Amino acid sequence: EFILGIFCGIIFRFLFQITSWCINYLRRGYHYQEIDPYSLNLEIKTKWMNLGYWTNPNQTYSEACSSLARIIGEYASLKFGDVLLDVGFGCGEQIPIWVNEFKVDKIYGVNVSKVETAHAQQRIEELKDKKNDIQLIQGFGETVLPSHFKNQPKPFNKIICVDCAYHFNTRQKFFENAFHIMSAGGILSLSDMCLTKEINPFYKPLWRFGCLVTGIPFDNVIDLDSYRDQLKKIGFQNIEITIEDKFVFGGFSSFILRNEKFLKSVINESSFNQFSKSGSLIGF
Repeated sequence: EFILGIFCGIIFRFLFQITSWCINYLRRGYHYQEIDPYSLNLEIKTKWMNLGYWTNPNQTYSEACSSLARIIGEYASLKFGDVLLDVGFGCGEQIPIWVNEFKVDKIYGVNVSKVETAHAQQRIEELKDKKNDIQLIQGFGETVLPSHFKNQPKPFNKIICVDCAYHFNTRQKFFENAFHIMSAGGILSLSDMCLTKEINPFYKPLWRFGCLVTGIPFDNVIDLDSYRDQLKKIGFQNIEITIEDKFVFGGFSSFILRNEKFLKSVINESSFNQFSKSGSLIGF
């Protein structure tokens, strides 16, 4: 009875939280939620916005975020001469990594947020010279084409997406478009979320509620086998998937909970609640 009581308490508390989120959602209507780019970058004025890659408890948020971007770049084998498309570049913090560390000189980016794109365009001013071609535009990763950029580039031979594909409407459309605009032998490299196994039908309503309030299309909530099959059916080959959840979810959750009091004092209530809930759920 004690164990059952605890279990029921957790479930009711979770359901109450989900209901609260849904009420807030219905009040404001869904739209892309702009987040203060300085919200989580506590130690320096960077504007990273991803879950990070955490290898030790002493890492700063910006270090973890840059580590995640760097790993995605390594998987893509970025190098000088690549024609790179960065989908969902946020505020552009990873662009200097592509230029300075991987020596990529042709970078094109698309991002859905007008505010973030403006931040990114300011960020890359110092990187622009006669040797670099860097163009960042506002748009949708699911439908972007080479013709959307000035002086239409060649087909992209590298496409990168750091921690945002699960937000696309839908991820499958993004994969299909990426395959269409990428040159033969090109590489798609991304960090993403998927389930280790198919959702139990009993829990599907909870997942639907969660997706509703976090802006994740429910069609993107698929298991690992379905994820791989989706890529194969589109035409991708030599698919390599690495599970890194212990270096991502655990670290991000610990960071949020460890800095909860400070975050609450320096950012607005809406952003704090969003990060706090995310940290708690991811850790759980």
